[in-house]
Amino acid sequence: MPPATSGLGQPKTPKERAEVGAASAALAAAMNASLPILNRARVDFGLPVLLDVMDLFDQADRVLLAISQAFDFEAGSLPGSFRYIGPLLDVPSWSRSWQAPWSARPDCPRALIACSTGAQGQRDLFQRVINAVGAIDIEAVFTTGPNLDTADLRAPKSVHLVRGAPHDSVMKDVSLVISQGGHGTVTRSIINALPQLVLPMGRDQSANAARVDAKGVGLRLGPTASEPEIAAAIKQLITGRQFKVAARKLGVIIKADIDTSPLVHEMEILAAIGRRRRSRS
Repeated sequence: MPPATSGLGQPKTPKERAEVGAASAALAAAMNASLPILNRARVDFGLPVLLDVMDLFDQADRVLLAISQAFDFEAGSLPGSFRYIGPLLDVPSWSRSWQAPWSARPDCPRALIACSTGAQGQRDLFQRVINAVGAIDIEAVFTTGPNLDTADLRAPKSVHLVRGAPHDSVMKDVSLVISQGGHGTVTRSIINALPQLVLPMGRDQSANAARVDAKGVGLRLGPTASEPEIAAAIKQLITGRQFKVAARKLGVIIKADIDTSPLVHEMEILAAIGRRRRSRS
């Protein structure tokens, strides 16, 4: 499987497998650069030092993956301690109450533009997104989040700028989503059977974008995409029925994973393991 920070897809050829292997080695090397800091902390807690950061995963009784297995790439095998528990979709603290600003044009497509909650210098990217949306016949709500000021953006009347809004509510009114690829936004889009355009700037976002592309639930562009490229992708998502069909099918599976999440069960198992160990000591 490609490492989460690579943005690579499921390897199918020897060349692609080599690329994934190189990306995995690069990630391990980057993490091991902090190994001395980690080992000092382990010594402070009375734990043995590690020879490799990745040994952490081998020592854990459980590694809980907060993602739906249906949205992940396919692994040839997984360690016995790994468990998929489905996505954890908390509502951000900065989300605000929602009053729909839509015009009285039922035939006009509507979109949600969702900015990342992190400070990633995304102003120029989203100004291009706004300009692209303004150039076509579509109406949009843009939630800027806590790190982008609405006063720093120029928007036509068809794009409504707000700092925050409950995405679950907004998504009931729109026909597509444009985002940087945060896991919560991507997952909510799929659950609501919405095609999505992802323009990742961060490494984790690139991993989500790769999955969006691989699962056929949307399109991904680079963060330097031009306004015409963004507009063309939006038009393709509006007219391409296959994206919505794929999102609907995958969304049913993800929703079921959330409803039947084994998180509490796994935590109870861990608690029992801890009690047994304490009783032996």
